[in-house]
Amino acid sequence: MLKNQQGNALLLVVMTFAVFLALLGISLERGTTFLHNVQQKTLEDIALNFAEAGVECALDKILTSTGDFSGEEDKSFTTGSFSMSISYRTVSGIIEIYSEGMTKGQGTSSPVHKALRVILSYDRQYPEKTPVMLSREEVL
Repeated sequence: MLKNQQGNALLLVVMTFAVFLALLGISLERGTTFLHNVQQKTLEDIALNFAEAGVECALDKILTSTGDFSGEEDKSFTTGSFSMSISYRTVSGIIEIYSEGMTKGQGTSSPVHKALRVILSYDRQYPEKTPVMLSREEVL
């Protein structure tokens, strides 16, 4: 009777290792996907922060310039950059700021772009008043 059961233990060990390796492979694949999603979300947040920095830079230009400041400006940093443009829509002080933030790609991820369009009202005749944001929208 014992002669017929010599390979059962080996078969049980091989089956256990096969199940263990399959579960390990699934866990690694899910972990890699999760890590990629977290990295992508982080890059998107950084790009949005750069776009918001461009809006802040534009507001600084508007508030500190003596005349009407309209135009474009680009700034680069080690982790990304932003480009912003200011345009006056009406003589009554409606200003449009368009700012695009970009991150540099890291590893296998590609660069990420986020853009903001901000419409605000500012009257130069009363410089003590702060600009009033009328709308803010993410474009990209």
